[in-house]
Amino acid sequence: MKTRQLFKPLIVAAVCAFALAAALGCSSGAPASSSASASSASSEASASSEAASSEAASSEAASSEAASSTAASSEAASSEAVSSEAASTAAASTSNVNGEVTVENAESLGYQVFEGTVRVCTAEELIELQKIDIDPAAAGGGGTYAVLVFDKPTDVTGMSADGSGERTESSNMLGIAEYTDYESFVVEYGNLDACKELDGQHVKVAALADSIMFPSDVRFPIGQPSANTSVFL
Repeated sequence: MKTRQLFKPLIVAAVCAFALAAALGCSSGAPASSSASASSASSEASASSEAASSEAASSEAASSEAASSTAASSEAASSEAVSSEAASTAAASTSNVNGEVTVENAESLGYQVFEGTVRVCTAEELIELQKIDIDPAAAGGGGTYAVLVFDKPTDVTGMSADGSGERTESSNMLGIAEYTDYESFVVEYGNLDACKELDGQHVKVAALADSIMFPSDVRFPIGQPSANTSVFL
């Protein structure tokens, strides 16, 4: 009887201890579960934020690429327009030189009109044509020259090579084309191919005063003016 009374308090104590342990276990387990849930929520939020950032970056890249493409297209269109305009201007300039100047309107446009025979010569042949006693090497480098030999001495108005301005002189011919290769440089003016086709023919040529130069040194044709630009009429 006395022994039974001793076991009773022990059993009560054991039950209380078990209940306390169970309560503590539940208490510690709840925060762990809460912490896990919070961690999961944090990871999900981070993933969502990263996805949003990636999407924003892709959108920005696409916008930048579209802007670059638009700018490139605009620049290409602008360049094509400039090239087209330059080509049109060049074509108009050629048309003005070759189409607008005629025998009838040349003088009203400010041109001088000269009449004579086209001659295409070497330096030696030009010296013989001019009847001048000079060594060809002193005036040229083995080039090819085209001159318009006037029917009679003609007044020519042009610019002085020494910079003294415009002057008018009676001349026997007008240089209208040349090609001379001096190795270190090339002297070229006029349309020599066109002159070769007209060699020996009697023609009319128009030239502006500011395109005609009177020499200040020894060059072909000797002592005679040359026009760096002229028009066959």
